[in-house]
Amino acid sequence: MDLVADEKREDLQFRLRVAPAWTGVVRDEGGLALDGAKLSATNMQRRELGSSAAVSAIDGSFRLSSLAPGSHIVRASAEGYAPTTLTVAAPLANEATALDLVLRRGLLVSVLVLDEDGRELSGAVASLRSLAATDTDAGEDQFDDLLQGFFGENAGSGASGRIELGRYSPGEYVLTVRHGLNRAIEERVLLPDNQVEVELRVQFE
Repeated sequence: MDLVADEKREDLQFRLRVAPAWTGVVRDEGGLALDGAKLSATNMQRRELGSSAAVSAIDGSFRLSSLAPGSHIVRASAEGYAPTTLTVAAPLANEATALDLVLRRGLLVSVLVLDEDGRELSGAVASLRSLAATDTDAGEDQFDDLLQGFFGENAGSGASGRIELGRYSPGEYVLTVRHGLNRAIEERVLLPDNQVEVELRVQFE
């Protein structure tokens, strides 16, 4: 249909379809509902649309709405728990499909950074990237972690040389530690499933 400038029409009707949505509950590994968990869903094919976001209610319930068709990367996190990421296809239009999520305590991970002489090194930043993540996801998550290291509350290693990275699920990761603009170490690490805390050590040469 073509309309000319300043043309007025009163016989037109437009019907908008209700965008699909996910509804669900966030629980911990013991089945307890989690209040205040942060969730986001990003369309993998149309990232320019941004992310749909939600925060779980006191009963753990949430709703991620305004989803575009296609696969989405769904992220969930809560204080004191390891974040989780999964890839899910959006439901059909006009549908609200159940998507229940479980967050686990995971391990509390820290990094001790040493200089060439084995002394604690201040001013370093670090990130962990899961080897199970997609390349695109990994790059975005690593960039976000490095920004958090530079500008977050724990902005890099202090005089103790220690960086608190937070909680992570057991598994294989790539640890990246940077000091300044030209010094970086990248190594593969395994987070065990039988510990509560783990300290990783990195020494610059």
